[in-house]
Amino acid sequence: MEHAIIENYFKAYDEWSDEGYLKILQSELVSLSEHLSEEERQRVAIELQAYTQSSIINLVRLKKCLNLNYEFEKPFQTEIDGVIHSGSIDLFAMNESSVIIIDFKRSARLFSSYETLLSYDQIQLWYYLRRLSQLGVVGKKSISLGYMDLSDNENSRLIGNDTEVLQAIKTETNFKNLKEVKDWDDQLAEYNDHEADLLAKISSESQFNASPREANVCGFCPIKAVCDRGADHGQS
Repeated sequence: MEHAIIENYFKAYDEWSDEGYLKILQSELVSLSEHLSEEERQRVAIELQAYTQSSIINLVRLKKCLNLNYEFEKPFQTEIDGVIHSGSIDLFAMNESSVIIIDFKRSARLFSSYETLLSYDQIQLWYYLRRLSQLGVVGKKSISLGYMDLSDNENSRLIGNDTEVLQAIKTETNFKNLKEVKDWDDQLAEYNDHEADLLAKISSESQFNASPREANVCGFCPIKAVCDRGADHGQS
C-alpha cells in the first residue's frame, strides 16, 4: 500500500500538502476498513504514515530541484536473443538531461553498502537500466540509480555518473548516501558481462531449480503458482 499512497499522491499534487496527504492516506485505508478492527486500522495507519509521509516530502523536493517528471510502476518488456525481459520500475524520473531509477524498500537491510550495488550482489537496478537502454529510453542522459529506504530516507543509497545531479539531491533531500561512479561505462560493461553469464547459466540448466535467497521473494515471481519452491513457501 505504501507504493499506492506515494503514486496516488503525485497523481494529485506537485507540492507538499498536509491536507492532501491525509486525504490520500484515508482513501487508501477505506479499502481495508471492512477487513480490520478499529484498533488494527489505527495501527496500519500509523505504519503507513511512517513509511510514506517523509518519503513523499523528499520526493517532492527531488522533483522540484531537478524539474523531474515522475512515472510510477513504469512497465517494460523487450525480447533480446530469444529471451523476454519484462518488469516494472517503482519510480522512473526524467528531465531533459537526466534519468533517475529508484526502487522502494521498507528497510536498508539489502543495500547497507555501495558494494552491494557495485559488485552486482543486487542486480535489480542494473537490470532495469539495461532494459531501458535497450529500449532507447535512456539515450545519452546522465544516470542515477538507487534504493530508497521508506522507513528512514537517510539510509537511502544512490550511485550515478553526474556530480551536479548527485550534489543537488544531497543538498535538497535527506538522501545522504550518494556516490559518483567515475568509470560508469566500465561498470555498465562489467554488469552486461555478468548478466550474460547468468543468462548462459540459466539456459544451460536442463531443469529449473529455484533457489531464492529468502522465502519472501517468491511472492514477486510471475511463476510462483506453478513453481514447487513457491508452493513450499505458501505462494501458490
